[in-house]
Amino acid sequence: MAAPEQPYVEFDEAFDRKFGTNDIGRVSNILQVSVTWTASSALICQEWQILELARDHGFLDSAPVFTPTEPGLQLSPRADEGKVLSFDLGPT
Repeated sequence: MAAPEQPYVEFDEAFDRKFGTNDIGRVSNILQVSVTWTASSALICQEWQILELARDHGFLDSAPVFTPTEPGLQLSPRADEGKVLSFDLGPT
């Protein structure tokens, strides 16, 4: 029985032969997504992208909001708006 990583090794070798690539090891950042490796998995995080969006739109100093605001909160369209994406969260 082949080792679990054997198919990946074979693919990497075949890919290298076909396209002349070089394996530079485990990636830590790719396409603005950070990758953290553990013994059994890879964890991906998009925190950098989220911080950039917040900075670009002036939200870095905003207070956090915990959602849902109430357990079991039901969202429904506002009767006066008629838009599907506009929601009435009830009394504030």
